[in-house]
Amino acid sequence: MVFLNVSSARAAVTFHVKRTPSRMKTPRLRAVKSVVTAEFQPGKETDLLPVKAETSILTEHRVGRLQRAAFFLVMGLFLFMPMPSEAESASGNLLDADALYNFAVSSYENGDYTTAVVEFKRFLFFNPEDPRVEEVAFKIGMAYFQEAAYPRAVEAFETVINSGSGYAIDARFMLSRCYLQLNDSEAALGLLFPLANPNGDPSVRDRALDRIGWIHLQSRNLPAARAAFTAIGEKNRDRYRIGDILARLDKPGKLPHKNPWLAGLYSIIPGGGYLYNGLYREAGIAFFLNVGLAAAAYESFDNDLNALGGMISLVNLGFYSGSIYGGISAAHKHNDRAYDEFVDKLQMQVSPNLSFRIQPTAKSIFLSFNISF
Repeated sequence: MVFLNVSSARAAVTFHVKRTPSRMKTPRLRAVKSVVTAEFQPGKETDLLPVKAETSILTEHRVGRLQRAAFFLVMGLFLFMPMPSEAESASGNLLDADALYNFAVSSYENGDYTTAVVEFKRFLFFNPEDPRVEEVAFKIGMAYFQEAAYPRAVEAFETVINSGSGYAIDARFMLSRCYLQLNDSEAALGLLFPLANPNGDPSVRDRALDRIGWIHLQSRNLPAARAAFTAIGEKNRDRYRIGDILARLDKPGKLPHKNPWLAGLYSIIPGGGYLYNGLYREAGIAFFLNVGLAAAAYESFDNDLNALGGMISLVNLGFYSGSIYGGISAAHKHNDRAYDEFVDKLQMQVSPNLSFRIQPTAKSIFLSFNISF
């Protein structure tokens, strides 16, 4: 450290260079130990080289420290800088709306629904004012639905409906599908009934009535299904092929049908109910098992083994009762299976949304079909 004292009487300039504190270990600074005194006299140059040397040493030391700090700062930024993802690198902009949207749609179309949901949500977060926000919110629900994550799809579609989005009607139809997948047909119908308002948009109303009819049909409620199909307006009757549907519903007697009461009556003979329903293996097992147990019980009683005979009789009674119940249950299952096959076949024959298309790829083309709900 340099101090300057000026004495006007002697016209002398005195420089005092104090010693550097001991904690500074720079060798060159330790070399300055003495006090430099120089008298200023006119016409005579004074040697100030020790003071200039000391000032130069301090400046170089500080510059060196700044250079080293800058070097380590640049290296740290380079090493710890996050690398952009593949989609971000391709777009050249980490938050580009078009790049995020296109990547999300591409993931959805390629069946990578998990990635599609993540990218659609990223798009919504960084682009809340984009005009595609409503579409993206709806596509999030569609991705969850395609992934069979129905509870999450329900939340996504409810968000779209509550937001007043332009996709609210489509979201309501998809929400009804989610509830059907969750085996809640009542909730599905509750979403569709408001859309079937006679004073509403005819195309939406008829679409809702068509879906209501099919839900009732799948629930084996033929009168309610027939009423819903009949209420569809004349303009859309050909589109939904209502004439063909009603013609088939008016002929339910053609369905293969087994009478459960008759199956129970035949089951008085062990295995008879199974035989009536065409289950020949089950009929044979039930017959020989019950006959064998009955013979064993008779033999036990005949040999005065009453306790053993009683136990075998109880076991035989259980199998015999099960055979009767099984024959009746088999008749119900047969009728349910025949009805489901009838509904599925009818839906495939009259569905207005069945469409075929050829999709080109890089090396080939393939034919696909799609059934819209």
